[in-house]
Amino acid sequence: MNDGMSELVKRDEPLEGELIEAMPKPRDPRARDEYMQALAMELSERRLREGTASSAEIVFWLKRSSPKEKMEMENLELQNKLLSAKTEAINSERLGNEKYEEAMRMFAGYTGNGVHDENGE
Repeated sequence: MNDGMSELVKRDEPLEGELIEAMPKPRDPRARDEYMQALAMELSERRLREGTASSAEIVFWLKRSSPKEKMEMENLELQNKLLSAKTEAINSERLGNEKYEEAMRMFAGYTGNGVHDENGE
């Protein structure tokens, strides 16, 4: 009997969840958190496919795929880009100020109003 289902059972490649479970458990707290999230998502996905997902799981995924949620995620990404741009601008301004001060010290040395060495010269 070859009904197609037996072909699914006889697979050569592991499923995504099996790959996650085969991964070594990370020691870094952030990487460990991402690993745990991947496991939870895999379990939830499996339950959705099998029809055994709880109503909370179903509602979670429905909310996550809603247009409002997608817009909120896009807004957060744009805010992150804006924050990065502001940080870069501040660092660039600081570097520019440092270069300006250095140039002013050098010019002051040329006019005779500059920094003197230890002998007062």
